[in-house]
Amino acid sequence: FARRSEAYLEILYINEKGRTVAHVRNGNRVRRGGAAPSDSLERARGAGRGGWWASGIEDRPGFGPAQRYVKPLYDVTGALRGALVLVYDAGRLSALLDDTVLGAGARAYLETPEGHYPPEPPDRLRGETLSGRTPLRERPWAVVFEAPLEESLRPLKTVRNAAVLTATIGIGVLILMIFLIVRSITRPIARLVAAARRLGEGDLGHRVDAATGTELGALSTAFNQMAERLESDRIRQVELQ
Repeated sequence: FARRSEAYLEILYINEKGRTVAHVRNGNRVRRGGAAPSDSLERARGAGRGGWWASGIEDRPGFGPAQRYVKPLYDVTGALRGALVLVYDAGRLSALLDDTVLGAGARAYLETPEGHYPPEPPDRLRGETLSGRTPLRERPWAVVFEAPLEESLRPLKTVRNAAVLTATIGIGVLILMIFLIVRSITRPIARLVAAARRLGEGDLGHRVDAATGTELGALSTAFNQMAERLESDRIRQVELQ
C-alpha cells in the first residue's frame, strides 16, 4: 500500500504503549522500534472508536510540509490496541496550487485554522482585490483565490474599449453616409434654383444636367423643356416684330 500511495511520506503502526511496530518511509520499510510522533497515541485516544484525528499542515524535519492522520485501532473487547499514522505530503497541495492557471499577480492558497498555506508572502496583494472562497467538505479548510481587481477587470476593459471604438467608427460612418445622401439631394436642388434665377434674368438658353431615373432628374427635364418653350416663344416674337 505504501508503495502504491506515493502521496504518503510515512506510514506507521504504533502499539498501545506508543512504540512503533511497523514503519514505512517513502515506500521503504525501516527497522522496527523507535519513537512514534510524541502525541499520536493521545490523539488516537481522543478520536475515539470509529473516529479519525487530522493535524494541520506541519513542517516535519526531513520532509517539509505534511499533514498527519491518526486512526485508533481497537480489539473486539473495545480496548485500544494502537494506532495507524499516515503522514501525507502537503507539498503536493502546494504544487497543485502553484499549477493553477491564474492571471498576473493572482494567487491561490489554503485557508486553515492554523493560517494560510502556503504562508502569506511578504509582497501580499495591496489595494482592491477580487477574491473567491470555496470550503472543503472533509476538512475545516477553504481554497481561496485572490487577484488584483485592476488585473481581473483588464479583459472587460479591453472588450469595453473595443466596443466603444466600434460604436464610434459606426457612428462616424453613419454620419458620413447621411451627409453624402443629403448632399446628393441638395446639390441638384441648388442647381435648379440657380438655373431658375438665370431664367428669370432672361437667360433662356441656360439648361441644367438632367439625371435619369430620379425625381430630381424628372424635375430637371421638365425645367429644361419649359426653358426651351420660353426660348422658342421669344424667338417667334422677335421674328414677328
